[in-house]
Amino acid sequence: MHLEATETKNGKYRSVPLNQTARAALLSRASWRASHLPDCPLVFVKQNGARIRDARKGFLAACRKAGIDDFRFHDLRHTCAAWLVTAGVPLTEVRDLLGHFSITMTERYAHLAPDRVRSAVAVLDESRSRHAKGNEARAVLVSKCFSSANDTATHRPAWARTRWILAA
Repeated sequence: MHLEATETKNGKYRSVPLNQTARAALLSRASWRASHLPDCPLVFVKQNGARIRDARKGFLAACRKAGIDDFRFHDLRHTCAAWLVTAGVPLTEVRDLLGHFSITMTERYAHLAPDRVRSAVAVLDESRSRHAKGNEARAVLVSKCFSSANDTATHRPAWARTRWILAA
């Protein structure tokens, strides 16, 4: 589905991917329109063929029918973001799907996936064991600081004058 720049909040053209459920719903709606109003080019129309200009009335009716109180149309967007983050979708992809200009807007959902951070850190253990090839790797700090004229002349900090050796 494509949105023209005049239809987006930031005035930029966007392409929005649809999952199979959304695609099936649109195709069903298009099928209804084709059988009832074959000359109408629009998918979302009233029974008389008039364009639906605002989905609010239908949305509120659907909420009443489902027994849902205190729910706004925009809450669907928050629900989508929350479900994506909870399922482990990276925040950068969620940002792109929601059309956020910056990752800062998307980061409000990061708290919903604390296990993802733990999983990310666990990758370091897996990587370490792969690189060690069964042997325990240890970092040995050789605290030999260079004391040449270059080091003191450039005022290099101690950590920059220290050699690290990875021994297996």
